[in-house]
Amino acid sequence: MIETIVTDTNIIIRLFSGDKSCQDIIHKKLLLISIITEIELLSWSQLSEPDYLILSSFLHDCFIIGLTQEIKNEVIHLRKNFSLKIPDAIIAATAITKNLPLFSSDDIFKRIPHLNFVHVI
Repeated sequence: MIETIVTDTNIIIRLFSGDKSCQDIIHKKLLLISIITEIELLSWSQLSEPDYLILSSFLHDCFIIGLTQEIKNEVIHLRKNFSLKIPDAIIAATAITKNLPLFSSDDIFKRIPHLNFVHVI
């Protein structure tokens, strides 16, 4: 069975920057990302047209999760209790509601005890 994980935006940016540790993380895994990650990646101001096409192709192979009522409820809980910014709360809520580990370089997620967080240094 293929392992499914949620990845934060920074992991995908590091992946496309050639970071070997991020390549190892996603190798042979099914990637689930929040719609926020898709928006952050494709709206990055420094993204060239060729890189946009490569990234779009990569995202086509990911499962992109939109905002459901369950995710919105969890976002509200996370914002109230852990003072997260909305994008971070949506990404964390996506992992929590899908009961999947979240891989990120951002240690802000350590604040959330009920999140299966994998800190990538």
